Amino acid sequence: MSWKVINTTEELQALDRKVCWEGGEISEAYRVSSAQSYFPDDINRSGYNLPNLHLLIDTGLGIEEWLEVVLLETTAKTISNFSGYVSPLKIAQFGHDSASQVIYRWVKSNGSHKPRCFVENWGA
Repeated sequence: MSWKVINTTEELQALDRKVCWEGGEISEAYRVSSAQSYFPDDINRSGYNLPNLHLLIDTGLGIEEWLEVVLLETTAKTISNFSGYVSPLKIAQFGHDSASQVIYRWVKSNGSHKPRCFVENWGA
């Protein structure tokens, strides 16, 4: 369950194709300004200290994996897909919203209930 960084538009588009947005859903979401130990060291910060948006997504594909995504230093409050582009500075643009960087990982589920990864991993 290691974190992967989105560095290019092609990588962002490939991630978008792995989610069935019509059948999937955002199961958990929260915004927080604090940095986490798993964040990349080379985040291009704007200086405005924008919050990070953490999302746990049911991909809608009937597989026992969930997509965990963090939009680092973002203006987004939620997201309905990953269509957009990534600039040479690794800044992701989603319509009117942007993120300094996007990281993700796949989380296994036992199938009987939705995982509570945010509560377990990032409590208070």
